[in-house]
Amino acid sequence: MKAIAHITRMTKWEWTKRSGLFRLLGADFMIDENLKVWFIEVNFFPMLFRTRPDVWKWTTDLIKDMIEIEYGLLKSRMTRVSRFMRSYIKTCMLKESNCDKKVWQEMFFKINKEEMDPQFAPRPDNGWRLIVDESKPGKEAYMGLLDASCFEGEN
Repeated sequence: MKAIAHITRMTKWEWTKRSGLFRLLGADFMIDENLKVWFIEVNFFPMLFRTRPDVWKWTTDLIKDMIEIEYGLLKSRMTRVSRFMRSYIKTCMLKESNCDKKVWQEMFFKINKEEMDPQFAPRPDNGWRLIVDESKPGKEAYMGLLDASCFEGEN
C-alpha cells in the first residue's frame, strides 16, 4: 500500500481530475527471497478475462466491489445536489427573493465533490481499501503511509 501511495503521489499531475472519472489499474510487484517487495509496473489495461475458476471468481468480486464504490460516490453526490436544488428552489425561486448568485455557486461547488457520504459507504467486506484521498491535506491524504520527508518544501 505504501508503494501505491508513493506511485500515486509521484504521478498525480498526470491524472485527469474530473467528476465521475475512474480507472482500474493493475500494479505488478515481485517478492524476492528476502521477502522484499519490488514494484515492477502499472498496467493501464489489466487482464480481466476468464482463466481458472478461482481467478474468475476473484475478478468478478473485484469488479462488483469497484461498482459498489462508484455507485456510492454517485449516490452521495446526487443526494447532496438534490437537497441543494430543493433548497435553492424553495429559497430563491418560489419566494422570489433576491438570492446572491455567487453565494449559491460557492455552496454548489462545495457539495458537488467526489466524496462518499457515510450512508453510502461500501460494505465492510468490500475488497478495496482507501489509501489516497486528495481531499485531505498533506500527509493525511495518504492515510499515514508516507513520512514527513515526502512533503518537505510544500506549503
